[in-house]
Amino acid sequence: GEVHDIENQFTPRNGLAKEERAFVKQHFPHREEFSRLRLYNEGVYASLTIAVKSNILTVKAFQEIIKLDERVKSLKTSKNYTYANLCAKEKSKCASNEVLDIVNYDSSNIENLTLNYPSHERLYLGGVIDGVKYKPGTKEIETANATRLFYFLQENIKNKTDAWLTLFNDTLSSETN
Repeated sequence: GEVHDIENQFTPRNGLAKEERAFVKQHFPHREEFSRLRLYNEGVYASLTIAVKSNILTVKAFQEIIKLDERVKSLKTSKNYTYANLCAKEKSKCASNEVLDIVNYDSSNIENLTLNYPSHERLYLGGVIDGVKYKPGTKEIETANATRLFYFLQENIKNKTDAWLTLFNDTLSSETN
């Protein structure tokens, strides 16, 4: 098998990285309630990066993004597991994607929104929107050419999540438009 434990392979046994992670683990433990901010390891997730030449913040682009999101959520493993069965939960719902929350899964909203970058209201968009051009003299996005969607999974059901991740990769890795 492959070894994916980067910390043990590339940090000194008594190194600060291990001490800091132990400190974070002790003071900000994982809870049943998922929080991306509480992750002290990589977490288990799939991600999609969607890039366009011009601007993702258009009705047409968001219709495609929402379709892709629906497609991911409809993937079903041979044992009938879907993202909804396997997802990491926030307030008893699957952890959501900021970009889709902002438009409330309604692409017609996108062109009327004023989005500040990198922080919009209480959401940090720096990790999920890229290629940003600002409206002159503001922190408002005029155009952006990429976004990332994350699908966080529960960490304690590896055999089930591995099958879903394989299906995700097999289904979506070959697609480019």
